[in-house]
This record gives sequence, structure tokens and C-alpha cells, in this order.
Amino acid sequence: MVFAGSVPKGLSSNTYELLISYFNNLGVCTVLDASGELFVNGIKGKPHSIKPNLYELSMYAGKKIASIEDALPVIDEILNLGVQEVLLTLGKNGSLYVSKNKKYQVLPLTVTSKNTVGAGDSFLAGYVYALEQKKDVVERMKLASAVATSSVLSETTGPNNISQIDEFISQIEIIEI
Repeated sequence: MVFAGSVPKGLSSNTYELLISYFNNLGVCTVLDASGELFVNGIKGKPHSIKPNLYELSMYAGKKIASIEDALPVIDEILNLGVQEVLLTLGKNGSLYVSKNKKYQVLPLTVTSKNTVGAGDSFLAGYVYALEQKKDVVERMKLASAVATSSVLSETTGPNNISQIDEFISQIEIIEI
């Protein structure tokens, strides 16, 4: 179950924390993609996966995170709180996958973006789809990156060319760090 974006007016900033804890207790795989207090409090619910971008991770850390080297100690802190996976999107610089046992950097494809709105959401949709299909982490990150890349090439929000996604998957390079 994905908890993303804002919550309706009147709900507290710990809404995602409560919902994530509840669904975790039912054995549901939970994913968090939020910002601000919803992100900070949502982590306390121990979601399986979180998908911050550099700005959201910087807000969480209370300091500017400008590099992978800056991000890794903060990610380790989050993993120590009970989160299983951190999917850090880096915009035109690709993404990172970090768990207790694995660290991967997804190298970006060189493309000319037309519209970046919704690219992070597209990334997460591709990741969650691959997770549901029981793909390994490298396949999950390749699909997520391919969907996000296709999304930024579309003038509208979200990807609109499925064959393009397959082509990108074969081109995406992932390195262990």
C-alpha cells in the first residue's frame, strides 16, 4: 500500500504513521512518498520502502544534502529506524537504492526533458509494480527508472509510450556502491 502526497485538511501530520503501522501489522507491504511532517512522522510507522528526493531528504535531515556521500549517512539513520528500503531520486542524476545489505546507484540516461512533473510518482509506480511482480531489486530499479525517463519525455504528466520503457530498461546501467 502506497501512502503518497498530502492528506485531507483536518487530518494530523501523523496520519501516515498510524496507517502504516496499522497495515504493517496486517502484513501489508507499505511504501511512503511524502514530504515535511508527513514524511518525518510516516517514517516512525516503519514503512517497508520510502521514496524521498534530495529536497525531501534534506528537509528531514535539517541540512542541505547535495551528493550521494551526503545522503548515505542520513539514509543509514532512516534504515536504523526500521525502514527496509530507501529509494532516493536524484532527478537528472539518476537514483539510489539503499537497504541494510545493498547499495545501488542507477546511472541516468541522457535525455532532453519535456516535463518533469510527476516523474517521481512515475518512478515509484514502476518500482511498486515490479515489487508486486516479485522482481529482484535491480529489475525493480531499472523499471522505475525507465518509467520515470519515459515520463519526462512526455509533454503530459506520466509516461505514454510503453515500448519506449522496454527500450530504456535495456539501456539503464546500475552499479553497486
